[in-house]
Amino acid sequence: MAASAIRLVEVLEPAAPAVSISVIHPRPGMLDALLAAQAAQHLRLEGRVAGLRGVRCLRAGEVVVVITTFDDPLDVLAFARDPRRLAHLERIRPLVERVETDVFEEVYASGVL
Repeated sequence: MAASAIRLVEVLEPAAPAVSISVIHPRPGMLDALLAAQAAQHLRLEGRVAGLRGVRCLRAGEVVVVITTFDDPLDVLAFARDPRRLAHLERIRPLVERVETDVFEEVYASGVL
C-alpha cells in the first residue's frame, strides 16, 4: 500500500481526500474468522487514527472489501506505517490467501455511503 500512497501523494494536492480499497481473499474456511478479526480491529482503532474519515467493510460471497477514507494522502502513508496496522496484518496473515490494495482519489460522489 505504501507505494500506491506515495504515487498518490505525488498526484494529489495536500489535504485532498484519499481512499484505500483492499480486496481480501480469505483462505478456504477462514471467512468468518477474517470478518471477526476485521471487526475487532475496527473497534480497537475507532476514533484513534489521525485523518481517518471512515471505514466500510463489505463482502460478496467469499471476498471481503475494505474501503477506508482519509483526509489526506499523507494520512494514508502514516497509517500504512502504524504499528497497530502492522500488528493487525500479522494477526490476519494465516487467514488470508491474497490481498489487493490500492489508494485512489475521489473523482466525484453522490448520495450517502
